[in-house]
Amino acid sequence: MSATNHRVLIPLLSVTLAAGVFVLLGLHEPAARLLHRWFFGLALLFILFFALALISLPQRVAGGLRIFPASIVLSYFAATAAYLTYFLMLEPERFANAIRQDGFVAFIQVQLFCASAALVWAFGISVAVIFWGASRLFVTSSSIPSSE
Repeated sequence: MSATNHRVLIPLLSVTLAAGVFVLLGLHEPAARLLHRWFFGLALLFILFFALALISLPQRVAGGLRIFPASIVLSYFAATAAYLTYFLMLEPERFANAIRQDGFVAFIQVQLFCASAALVWAFGISVAVIFWGASRLFVTSSSIPSSE
């Protein structure tokens, strides 16, 4: 497999496996309780934004242990971007009311707190673990010359 394929497939594999682990272990339940009927739409956008952000990481960050803090930071950005995108597109009046009532800075602070309560940091860590392991496994195994 080429290096270009690794840059796309390993992040997608990592995010997908981490999402599956989260569901199997029930770690999605705090977010489901917090987000109520908006959970599935927000979760899909979060996974999409997180995967895209992970794919776009520079190789010097994605290639080593720096993936762990980078993944945690990306999880917060992906959660906030998912929330903003979802509510701006599908419920703009609810979004406008929240901004009008609290102000934009307070709104972002609440989003960061809610992201922590929804365990996005734990999702970021689990993605980083899978990403780091998969990149070691696939990159190392593909760089070993075959005996053909």
